[in-house]
Amino acid sequence: SLETAKNNKSFKDKDFTLILAGGEPLLNFKVIEKLYQYLKENGYKCKIGLQSNGTLITDEIAEKLAAMEINIGISFDGTMAVNEELRGGTKKFLKE
Repeated sequence: SLETAKNNKSFKDKDFTLILAGGEPLLNFKVIEKLYQYLKENGYKCKIGLQSNGTLITDEIAEKLAAMEINIGISFDGTMAVNEELRGGTKKFLKE
Protein backbone atom coordinates (compact mmCIF):
# COMPACT_ATOMS: atom_id res chain seq x y z
CA SER A 1 0.00 0.00 0.00
CA LEU A 2 1.02 3.62 -0.35
CA GLU A 3 0.96 4.00 3.44
CA THR A 4 3.41 1.12 3.87
CA ALA A 5 5.72 2.69 1.30
CA LYS A 6 5.56 6.10 3.01
CA ASN A 7 6.72 4.49 6.27
CA ASN A 8 9.95 3.30 4.65
CA LYS A 9 12.95 4.73 6.50
CA SER A 10 14.62 5.60 3.18
CA PHE A 11 12.00 8.31 2.70
CA LYS A 12 13.66 10.43 5.37
CA ASP A 13 16.32 11.28 2.75
CA LYS A 14 15.04 13.16 -0.31
CA ASP A 15 17.62 11.66 -2.67
CA PHE A 16 17.69 7.86 -2.99
CA THR A 17 17.07 4.96 -5.36
CA LEU A 18 13.92 2.92 -4.91
CA ILE A 19 13.73 -0.59 -6.39
CA LEU A 20 10.29 -2.17 -6.64
CA ALA A 21 10.60 -5.96 -6.63
CA GLY A 22 9.49 -9.07 -4.83
CA GLY A 23 6.62 -10.97 -6.32
CA GLU A 24 5.37 -8.98 -9.29
CA PRO A 25 5.18 -5.21 -8.66
CA LEU A 26 2.93 -4.64 -11.67
CA LEU A 27 0.15 -6.57 -9.94
CA ASN A 28 -0.23 -3.37 -7.92
CA PHE A 29 0.36 -0.78 -10.65
CA LYS A 30 -2.10 1.72 -9.13
CA VAL A 31 0.08 1.89 -6.01
CA ILE A 32 3.16 2.49 -8.17
CA GLU A 33 1.38 5.43 -9.81
CA LYS A 34 0.29 6.84 -6.43
CA LEU A 35 3.78 6.39 -4.99
CA TYR A 36 5.36 8.17 -7.96
CA GLN A 37 2.91 11.06 -7.58
CA TYR A 38 3.58 11.27 -3.83
CA LEU A 39 7.35 11.39 -4.39
CA LYS A 40 7.08 14.12 -7.03
CA GLU A 41 4.62 16.24 -5.03
CA ASN A 42 6.84 16.07 -1.93
CA GLY A 43 10.11 17.06 -3.57
CA TYR A 44 11.87 13.70 -3.60
CA LYS A 45 14.61 13.32 -6.20
CA CYS A 46 14.73 9.56 -6.11
CA LYS A 47 15.31 7.24 -9.04
CA ILE A 48 12.86 4.37 -9.36
CA GLY A 49 13.65 0.91 -10.70
CA LEU A 50 11.27 -1.97 -11.17
CA GLN A 51 12.00 -5.69 -11.53
CA SER A 52 9.27 -7.52 -13.45
CA ASN A 53 8.73 -10.76 -15.31
CA GLY A 54 7.21 -8.63 -18.08
CA THR A 55 3.97 -10.55 -18.47
CA LEU A 56 1.77 -7.65 -17.33
CA ILE A 57 3.38 -4.90 -19.39
CA THR A 58 0.81 -3.54 -21.81
CA ASP A 59 1.28 -0.62 -24.18
CA GLU A 60 -0.54 1.61 -21.67
CA ILE A 61 1.62 0.51 -18.73
CA ALA A 62 4.81 0.82 -20.81
CA GLU A 63 3.88 4.39 -21.77
CA LYS A 64 3.15 5.30 -18.15
CA LEU A 65 6.40 3.74 -16.89
CA ALA A 66 8.33 5.65 -19.55
CA ALA A 67 6.60 8.92 -18.60
CA MET A 68 7.52 8.29 -14.95
CA GLU A 69 11.10 7.49 -16.04
CA ILE A 70 11.03 4.19 -14.17
CA ASN A 71 13.88 1.87 -15.13
CA ILE A 72 12.73 -1.68 -15.81
CA GLY A 73 14.56 -4.98 -15.42
CA ILE A 74 12.97 -8.08 -16.92
CA SER A 75 13.65 -11.44 -15.28
CA PHE A 76 13.65 -14.81 -17.00
CA ASP A 77 13.47 -18.22 -15.35
CA GLY A 78 16.03 -19.87 -17.60
CA THR A 79 15.87 -20.59 -21.30
CA MET A 80 13.04 -19.28 -23.44
CA ALA A 81 11.38 -22.72 -23.29
CA VAL A 82 11.57 -22.85 -19.47
CA ASN A 83 10.33 -19.28 -19.10
CA GLU A 84 7.47 -19.99 -21.51
CA GLU A 85 6.46 -23.06 -19.51
CA LEU A 86 6.57 -21.26 -16.16
CA ARG A 87 5.17 -17.87 -17.15
CA GLY A 88 3.82 -18.00 -20.69
CA GLY A 89 3.79 -15.14 -23.16
CA THR A 90 7.58 -15.08 -23.53
CA LYS A 91 7.67 -15.04 -27.34
CA LYS A 92 4.90 -12.44 -27.50
CA PHE A 93 6.66 -10.22 -24.98
CA LEU A 94 10.00 -10.38 -26.79
CA LYS A 95 8.38 -9.44 -30.12
CA GLU A 96 6.78 -6.32 -28.64
